[in-house]
Amino acid sequence: MALAKKEDTQNKIKEIARKLFTRFGYSSTTIREIAKESQVNIALVNYYFRSKDNLFRIIMEESFEQLFIQIDPIINNKNTTLEEKIQSLVSNYLDFLQKFPELPLFMLNEIKNKPKHLVIKISLKKKVSQSSLMHQIKERNPYINPLHFIFNLLGMLVFPFIMKPVISSAKLINIDDFNQMISERKRLIPIWINDILESKKT
Repeated sequence: MALAKKEDTQNKIKEIARKLFTRFGYSSTTIREIAKESQVNIALVNYYFRSKDNLFRIIMEESFEQLFIQIDPIINNKNTTLEEKIQSLVSNYLDFLQKFPELPLFMLNEIKNKPKHLVIKISLKKKVSQSSLMHQIKERNPYINPLHFIFNLLGMLVFPFIMKPVISSAKLINIDDFNQMISERKRLIPIWINDILESKKT
């Protein structure tokens, strides 16, 4: 029972910290605020996680792991076509970003200010470069460096969420319309990506 209670408390602290880090950024979030929102004392937060740096690192690793747990089976499924992979990848990634809409902008800020925190345990190079997805892209169009595919796809997926604060402040779109636009992109992005893959070397 004591062990279960300890895990519940740790998970509660991590969830509160994740929300505060995502909303205010690493530098503007303090252990005191995390403890207050979690309804525990500062000493307990430090006992479980040692420091704000370590708590942040744990949260970021878990966030990336959660994302790649969803993506890894998609990009390495040898029984699906390239089109099916792209559709699933787009749909899952956008669902994840809708669940954590402030994460992309937060990540950009932290990449600039504290890149060492974003060194994660997952071997991205191996997982992506040796995936079934990359092999299928090379087969579809050997003239395109697969990294162009990665850059273009991530840009199409992430950029609307990066621009969301600007769009909201300018009152160009409300939250319902934004969510509708994201749903439309689940259909449109695979079409755009396919057009890129069909382009030939000039």
